[in-house]
Amino acid sequence: YEVIDQGLVCYPVWSEDGEHVYYIDYNRTGVIKKSTIDQNDPGELVYEIDRNVSFLKHHEVLEVFLFQYKENGKVRLLAYDYNLGTVKELSPPGAHEDNPTCSKVDDWIYFSKLVNGTKDIYRRKYDGSNEEVVYEDSEFNLHAFNVSADGKFLITPKYIDGNGYIVFYDIKRKRIIHELRLPVDDYPLWASLSDDNKAVFFVNGITQNYTNPWHL
Repeated sequence: YEVIDQGLVCYPVWSEDGEHVYYIDYNRTGVIKKSTIDQNDPGELVYEIDRNVSFLKHHEVLEVFLFQYKENGKVRLLAYDYNLGTVKELSPPGAHEDNPTCSKVDDWIYFSKLVNGTKDIYRRKYDGSNEEVVYEDSEFNLHAFNVSADGKFLITPKYIDGNGYIVFYDIKRKRIIHELRLPVDDYPLWASLSDDNKAVFFVNGITQNYTNPWHL
């Protein structure tokens, strides 16, 4: 157990070499790249934030960072190309989109989009083309989902009639594989799959309630 950094820091993601971590540092108002091997590394500021961003993701295929940010009551998607040093708006005007997510093998960008009163899961290409709905639910907001490393599956939590579920969804066949009811209280949040799709990790807690303990 080792502290990498302290302060208003969050959303760590691994670098390609596995020896560095990227994360948001709100005190330094930017994305930091820091060694996990060299304890004396102060961390390099690779992107200076000019807006209220959160949920940092690393798209290894496109070689960009993905964010969401809030503006005028809307949540929108943003990308930072760390090779070119450029920022790109990913959400069209007026859209309400959040939780940018990706696999490790293709160039799709997945996200939640507010349509007809609930958030459903969509995807589109980096250039804004080929937008399509991937998985929708008329009763439950699908906004805390993840995509498997091989790009084959979605995994998303649900909370129905006092019971927590994790839904496994086949992207290509567009069907639910199964819904796993969890023998725990509260909500199953931010579920994700291991790279070999053999293990599920999730947070067990209540959204926006930090007075009760959260568990992994």
